[in-house]
Amino acid sequence: MNPANNSIAAVFEFLKAELIPVYGEREAQSMAYQVMHSAFNVSRLDLITKADQKLSESQIVTSFKHRDQLLRGEPLQYILGSTMFYDLEIKVAPGVLIPRPETEELVAWFLSEAQENEDVWDIGTGSGCIALAIKKDKPSANVLASDSQNEALQIAKDNGQGLKLDVEFILHDILTDLPPKKSFTRIISNPPYILQEESKSMPQNVLDHEPHAALFTTTNDPLQFYRKITEVANDLLVSGGKLYFECHEEHALKVYEMVVEMGMKEVELRTDMQGKQRMLRASKV
Repeated sequence: MNPANNSIAAVFEFLKAELIPVYGEREAQSMAYQVMHSAFNVSRLDLITKADQKLSESQIVTSFKHRDQLLRGEPLQYILGSTMFYDLEIKVAPGVLIPRPETEELVAWFLSEAQENEDVWDIGTGSGCIALAIKKDKPSANVLASDSQNEALQIAKDNGQGLKLDVEFILHDILTDLPPKKSFTRIISNPPYILQEESKSMPQNVLDHEPHAALFTTTNDPLQFYRKITEVANDLLVSGGKLYFECHEEHALKVYEMVVEMGMKEVELRTDMQGKQRMLRASKV
C-alpha cells in the first residue's frame, strides 16, 4: 500500500491505516500524528490548513521507514529519539527506559513537598528525566543522579547539557558501590522491580527493545533494590529527610511494610491516576 499522493493528508492517512491492524484506531492515529509532527514538523493545524501540501521524496522514504519500525514493534519514542516528560523533551534510546506517565506523578508529588536549596539524589536515573525535572522546577537544588549503566549515563548527561540543567551525573551501582560521602534532604528512585518470571506477561515490544537492567531485579526478590536504597537512605538522609519510591502495584504493600520495619516514619502509599498503588514516601526520624 502507498499513499494516494505525497500530500500531508495522504501520508497521514496512509500511516494511520497501516498501523490500525496492529495498534487499533486511537493509538494508530496518535502515532501517525507524532511521526508527522516530529519527523516532518507538521502540526495538527497543518493537517487541516496544509492538507494538500506535498512532502518531499526523502520524507516519504522516512514515513515508510517509521511505518516498518512501528510494525516490528519498535517503541515510537526510540524511533523519534525523544519523548516529553514533565514539559521537558528528553532524548531516549534503547539504552534507557522510556519515561512513563506514572513517573511524572511521582515527580509531581516530590515537587509539591520540596523546598529550595534541597540536596537530592536520584538513584537509577536512566535518561535523567526525574533529576532534570526536579532541577528545572527547583533551580537552587543540588541534584545528584546516578546509574549503573554507562550507556544510560551518557544519554542522561546529553539531556542535561541539551536542556542546560546543571545536574551531577555519576556512574554508581547502588547494590555494590559505596554511597557518596555526603548527606541528602531527599532521595528518589524508580528502581528495577520486575521479577524475571513476570516477563512472560509483559508486552513483547518492551522485552525486545527496552533495557532489562532497568526493568528486572537481579534476584528473585522484588524488594532487592528497595531494601538497599532504604538502608542507604537511613544512613545519608538528614533528620526529617524524605525518601520517594515508584513501586510495582503488586509489591507496593510489601515495600511499605519493609520501609516501616527498617525504621522509616510517616510512610505513605499513593495511587496513580489508574487507581493502582504505585508511589511511596517515607521520612527519616
